[in-house]
Amino acid sequence: MNQFDAPATIVQLSIPGTTTNSSIDELMKDGILWGVPKKRRTAERRLARRFGVEKFPDSAKILRTRDDIILCERCGDHHEYYAICPTCYRKVKEETKQMLDALRKQTNPLQPKEKDVLFRFEDEKDSETFTSQNEFQIIDIDHPRPQWFSRNLMTKSTGSANYNPKDVIMDPKDLISNTENKK
Repeated sequence: MNQFDAPATIVQLSIPGTTTNSSIDELMKDGILWGVPKKRRTAERRLARRFGVEKFPDSAKILRTRDDIILCERCGDHHEYYAICPTCYRKVKEETKQMLDALRKQTNPLQPKEKDVLFRFEDEKDSETFTSQNEFQIIDIDHPRPQWFSRNLMTKSTGSANYNPKDVIMDPKDLISNTENKK
């Protein structure tokens, strides 16, 4: 036997009664599926597979510039224009958690709240006296009031005689000048 004889193909070995006379040409004529494409892809389809489709943002693979990102006026961090700044939100969330903790420590959570709750911060304890202690349940907080937290949150309307808009709305210039003075 010649050592360079063509080996029997798998198809020939698996089908009983076949002879070794069949060649590769006969196998190709029999209709075996080969792992190659029958038609060439167009240039458009190749580009769409490579880069994605421009009109459909989910399938686009090209990075695009974000036009919806702005700077926060208070802290200077970036955020989407339709969303709250995450840094400012985190500060408010921490302050609210501290206020709720103080409320839970100073009141019984199982008792009903018969009065409105008024939070008195550390810097307000000496300077201001609350005349309406009968109307409010006062909760003392151990740290000073943050600048962004307005003192006039309990005001029912703006038509009162002692209304001062500077208590409600803070000017961003005041924040900048206060931070520069502290440095």
